[in-house]
Amino acid sequence: MMADVASITSRMTQSVTTGLAATDDLGKGWRVDSSLQLRSPVGARALYAIGPMCCGELFESSAIPEIRRHARDLSRRLTRDAVPS
Repeated sequence: MMADVASITSRMTQSVTTGLAATDDLGKGWRVDSSLQLRSPVGARALYAIGPMCCGELFESSAIPEIRRHARDLSRRLTRDAVPS
């Protein structure tokens, strides 16, 4: 289990270092917009977050109902964006 936590922490640090993501002002999670997309200092727009990783921006994001809503909203958005118009 510790290897998993170390790997995740390393990937998070790398994401911040390379500019793919930014931490929120409280340093508790990622900076995200209203569509749960990570706000990137370099303008990358392909990563999303749900649940506790959004808690610095969306304070109510650690309980199951909020995580369920995040997952539902994100899946709807990704499905809608994937279907050609």
